[in-house]
Amino acid sequence: KKYREAHKFYLKAQELAPEWNEVLKRRAMLLHVAQGDFEKALADLDRAAEIDPKDKEVAQQREQVRRAFLGPDWEKRFEAESEHYRVSTNVSQEFADLLAHRSELIHRLYQSIFGEPGGKGRKFPIIVYASKNEYHANGGPSGAGGHYSPNFRSLELFKYPKQDDTLLVLHHEGFHQFMHT
Repeated sequence: KKYREAHKFYLKAQELAPEWNEVLKRRAMLLHVAQGDFEKALADLDRAAEIDPKDKEVAQQREQVRRAFLGPDWEKRFEAESEHYRVSTNVSQEFADLLAHRSELIHRLYQSIFGEPGGKGRKFPIIVYASKNEYHANGGPSGAGGHYSPNFRSLELFKYPKQDDTLLVLHHEGFHQFMHT
């Protein structure tokens, strides 16, 4: 977690080998994503793709970062931000607002029990699909109702027919996210 020191080394490596896209890929994932700076991660991965357009790992990483940062390519997108979270969904604005609010409430509960987590100032992504099928079509693990991605510190789940079930999964996956820090 010595990010400033690591950044200096990445800059030096880039200076020594400006066309070596491994430097950009590693800096994107190990430095920028780890700090929640998805814009800088995408910029590095875009540059790595320019250097080697056939690099499949770059394409995969770009898609993962883009989805964690922007969410899926939905025709209609609803977003809500709170102190600790950025919710993206294709359900409705009311639903996005509800999940942002409930995420903050459960965060406060976890904080009262376990203390202040790390990652201050970072907005953690929560992506909520309108249906189970859509969630699984976008990479949701088979048989899962939601999941936490430690690499991106993001939650992905789907809207259940019963709101209480959606909130249960949100709180469960949110616990993984909270404890990660």
